[in-house]
Amino acid sequence: MGQQGTIQIHDFNLGIAPNGLFWSTPSFPTENVSLDLARGTASMRAHDWSINDYTNLANSAGDLVPPIAPIPASVSFDAEWTAIGAPTAINDSTNGFRGVYRNSSATVAWSAHEPVAHFRFDSAAASTSTTVSGVIGREFNGKFY
Repeated sequence: MGQQGTIQIHDFNLGIAPNGLFWSTPSFPTENVSLDLARGTASMRAHDWSINDYTNLANSAGDLVPPIAPIPASVSFDAEWTAIGAPTAINDSTNGFRGVYRNSSATVAWSAHEPVAHFRFDSAAASTSTTVSGVIGREFNGKFY
């Protein structure tokens, strides 16, 4: 929940689905995702996408008793990846996945709006991003392995 001595007051995510899938969704609009492995580029964008604010990680993970009801909110983001390395093939038959990946630089601009608390956050411009780790590629796992 952040550094010791701090209090987290916002946690924007998709919650936990009944099947246990967490902080992810199969319903993200595919037209907002672009991938061109031949060129080594990828992007993902959303504008005022409806999402919940669970207020903190413990509540989001279902660890608070009683839980705090999530607050309707929205987020916007523009993330881009650009390959900077040669392709690397990985085949892990023990864990059942394989793929071809490329290290990449990454940039993101992100904002959130939670109207109940009159909260708004806007990140710095994407051009100010510093890549810590970025990878794009194609992976096959599970029944697709």
